[in-house]
Amino acid sequence: MGSQDPTAAAAAGSGGSKRKGGSSKAKDYMPRAGTANYAFMITLYLAHRTGSAHMTKDQLIAAADSSKLADIPIQGNNNAWAARQRGAQKWYDGWSNIKTLENRETPLIQRWSNPVKIRLTAAGMILGASLYRHAVESGKMTPHQQVPHDEEPPPGSPTAAAGAAAYGHMPGS
Repeated sequence: MGSQDPTAAAAAGSGGSKRKGGSSKAKDYMPRAGTANYAFMITLYLAHRTGSAHMTKDQLIAAADSSKLADIPIQGNNNAWAARQRGAQKWYDGWSNIKTLENRETPLIQRWSNPVKIRLTAAGMILGASLYRHAVESGKMTPHQQVPHDEEPPPGSPTAAAGAAAYGHMPGS
């Protein structure tokens, strides 16, 4: 019935349906450039590197939206609820995807409290650094004054290995 062999699951994966509970390692996940999660990861990374341990939901959405790293507005429009009621296909906004960053085998973010506060995990910092570097090198953003995009992590560090692996799979580069 249900095979535990990841190789067999990967071979069968081209059949169409996605299985809930499949492998979702942080190193396998790479938000596409132009998505809300791409903007969220870079925004949280820059906030952390400039001294903010976390951001509130409202701060994160506002900062990610103003970064213009997402191709469409993250906050959506004020008529999203009305569009949903009319049966429109696209009624969600970029925040709808935040759970993808949280509900991974190795979570990339942590959310807690009311109002919601968000911060990157260690795995999220690694991915955020890679995404930031990609955004600067591809011209999607200018480097932040306080956060060099080209600093090399110490040899053998997890950041060095993850960054090298991540850029080989980045779409549009």
